[in-house]
Amino acid sequence: MKKSDITSLVVYAIMLVVLFCTFFFGVRDTLGKTFEGFANIGVALLTIVISFIVSSLLLEIGHVLGAKAGKYDIIAFNFLYFMFYKVNGKRKFKFSGPDGLFSETKVAPRVNENGEVISKPKAMLWLGNLFIALLIIAAAIVYVRFQGN
Repeated sequence: MKKSDITSLVVYAIMLVVLFCTFFFGVRDTLGKTFEGFANIGVALLTIVISFIVSSLLLEIGHVLGAKAGKYDIIAFNFLYFMFYKVNGKRKFKFSGPDGLFSETKVAPRVNENGEVISKPKAMLWLGNLFIALLIIAAAIVYVRFQGN
């Protein structure tokens, strides 16, 4: 097992823990007041799936914007099996699985005329995480706002 595989498993485990905590501490009480029985489970599962998709999309948008800010060339962007990629400078589309759970962004560093790499990875690494942090803050604000209702 490669180091990246282990890292991916850890990230997926953290995502699942966050999803279950969100359900048990945030959504469950509200659903119990609104829905009963199987409808409660269905709404919970739908909420989890939508949350997973939205957070994955925000993470990849953060990666793309960070790659642009860090002066990288975006080679491929894949989200939910919709892959947009470049071949010989032309943009193309195909259906293909990502090298991740839902999404993937592939980039290549830019090089100046002296052969030095001018791309900086910090923006790409941190903007995705910033978008997820903003999503968590927004969710917490919504939860606190509507907790009394």
